[in-house]
Amino acid sequence: MAMSAAIHGSATFLYVFAFLVANVGGRHHRSRYACSPFSCGGLRNASHPFRQQGDPAGCGVLSYELTCRDTKATIHINTGTYYVVEINYTASSFWVVDANLNMHSSCPYSRWDQFPQVYGQKEGDTISLAPSDQVTWASLLNCSQAVWNNGRYKPVACLSTSNSFVYVVTSKHPFYVGDLEASCGRFAMVPLGGGWGKTVPENASFEDVVRFMRNGFAVRFPYPYAMPKLTTREISFAELYRIFREDPNIFHRVWYLLMVDSYVWNGMLGLSKGITLSLWIAKLIAGTSPLYIR
Repeated sequence: MAMSAAIHGSATFLYVFAFLVANVGGRHHRSRYACSPFSCGGLRNASHPFRQQGDPAGCGVLSYELTCRDTKATIHINTGTYYVVEINYTASSFWVVDANLNMHSSCPYSRWDQFPQVYGQKEGDTISLAPSDQVTWASLLNCSQAVWNNGRYKPVACLSTSNSFVYVVTSKHPFYVGDLEASCGRFAMVPLGGGWGKTVPENASFEDVVRFMRNGFAVRFPYPYAMPKLTTREISFAELYRIFREDPNIFHRVWYLLMVDSYVWNGMLGLSKGITLSLWIAKLIAGTSPLYIR
């Protein structure tokens, strides 16, 4: 009797186990089917992190949703719309071109309010839609006076007038344009290139910038968010300090200061954010901040 009950119990367990395996397998199969690679515009076999409109919530990453129309696949990045022209799964990045750029104009430029977020957007524990760390940034500057003594300022004749002088400055640092002339202000910032054998030359002319604008730039797949450590292998203190000293913009200098202090106190020493903030305030009150060093 006892053996019969044991056999019955074992049979029941095996039945339930088989049912669960079949159910999980079926759901997995349906999930794989729902998230299978898809075509979008000129793209073929697009897959994670990309998704299409109408895909189930578990497919791809929402911020990487593609809109498919005819031969074009588009994606929204910050306030702009971009054509997705190529995906490189080996490099975990994809190539985009500004959809609003006038390809037939000899003097195109992106709208001042349309550019990717420089460091991407934080979504939980990941960073999404960040431009490649190999991009070059082109800053368009509008000056009330002509700049004659700065070789990094390349004139943009097609946007200049008799009382407004436009220049372009290229740099690997998104907010760094060197010694910003007192009469100048930035009105547009455009990422260029980003690897894939497409390197922007140093001190690029506006003609070079236009050529690279038409080719687009690289954007990264989602990657884990982690505060970087300040080591001689990952970042040069001398380089960061040089940028800090040469950038006259007070807001940029405060940002550099906060970044260094946060990396050292919070990233390297493991202090809490509250202690880090308290130390920074004490340092500022004491007047020892590099902000006051000229």
